[in-house]
Amino acid sequence: MTALATAHEYSALGLPVLPLCPPSHRPCATPGKVPFSTDTGYHLEEWQRRGVPGSAEIDAWLASPIAEQLNLGLILGSYMRIDADGSAGFRILTQWSHGDLPNTWEFTTRSGAYAWLYRAPDGVTLRKASESAEGEHEGLELLGTGQQTAIPPSAGYAWAPARDPFTFGRAAQAPGWIVSRMSSSKVVDRNPSGWIASTLAGLHDGNRNDGLAKIGGWLRRYGATESDIYALLEPHALQAGLPPRELGTIARSIASYPSAEPFPKNRTPVIHEVRIAR
Repeated sequence: MTALATAHEYSALGLPVLPLCPPSHRPCATPGKVPFSTDTGYHLEEWQRRGVPGSAEIDAWLASPIAEQLNLGLILGSYMRIDADGSAGFRILTQWSHGDLPNTWEFTTRSGAYAWLYRAPDGVTLRKASESAEGEHEGLELLGTGQQTAIPPSAGYAWAPARDPFTFGRAAQAPGWIVSRMSSSKVVDRNPSGWIASTLAGLHDGNRNDGLAKIGGWLRRYGATESDIYALLEPHALQAGLPPRELGTIARSIASYPSAEPFPKNRTPVIHEVRIAR
């Protein structure tokens, strides 16, 4: 059974699922992870406002000629996701949680990361909080309102034994430390000094989309708009041979996510760090 074909089952549980673009969607900043419209064939607009899909809507998704290629996502807000990437991610998770991780829905991702899904307490808005390990491409993310996540059986995703919604039952409520962390929603940036210049200097055909998306995501974290992201990355994208249309897709995709903090009134430090590597 394809990922999208399970949408009816998730919808019956009251879960706000939606189609995600194919894992082979090259113009996309993060193939297989971005909300996708089966009507237009492009990224889905204003997906954050969607709820639990009805049977007719899901049937329309499944009628798409590329339905079998699409992944399946879950809109977060009423649920949150813990994403622990690598040994550094587990180390930070241990420090933050002190072992307070009630059994709940759990799955692995195509990158090998581990993920847990918890229910948000009623009336509480949980926003993204994260920490990355200095000098490592690993870390911990707590994802919530305004975000979404691919879920099994999307390509490369798998539920842990007996930890899927159909076998496990209702997800556990997020423990207090998660609520505390995500209510303050302060993002800790521990990327090594000079990582933007290093990433830009090393762009080539095989990594340019991922590299530019990572920098764009960092800019968005501090409130950069779609036009900000495009303008700052355009000269580097052109130098790396990335077509303007693909850069536009990356900027638009990243700008659809909420920022963790307001962009500083004085933007010079942010712009300067990107420009020095031209």
